[in-house]
Amino acid sequence: MTTQEEDAFDLSRVQLNKTQDWCYHEGSYGHNPEYGATHILTIGSNNTAHTTTDYDDGANVNKSAAKGAITFWRISTRGECYVPKEVSPTGDIGHTHSVSKRGDTLTVTVNYGKTGEKKTETLSVAELYRQFVAGGEAVYYKP
Repeated sequence: MTTQEEDAFDLSRVQLNKTQDWCYHEGSYGHNPEYGATHILTIGSNNTAHTTTDYDDGANVNKSAAKGAITFWRISTRGECYVPKEVSPTGDIGHTHSVSKRGDTLTVTVNYGKTGEKKTETLSVAELYRQFVAGGEAVYYKP
């Protein structure tokens, strides 16, 4: 990062938020559940929430970045469960994820439905912000 970018980046102004969490019983194989989730990293004021709620029915939630908050990283996963064993030996297809942030460390775990494998990766929040500045758009984590 250049000195100007380092001055603009203040880790205390970064928030990790879940912006989507949904499940519907209209899967490809009958009424098996489809599900999905999205998390974002935003930078903005450290005194306000970085998201606003667009929709929340108690089970399904959709949020977007609040005015003044800039999304610089995103992960989205989706899948289906209770699929036939001939489609997936685990009964799941697609992915799920979990994310946590502690200081500059972002820990991302992706669960692969079809194989049952799990991949965990640690990332630097400051490096993700540097990639955002260099590329001019949010960095998407691809599971």
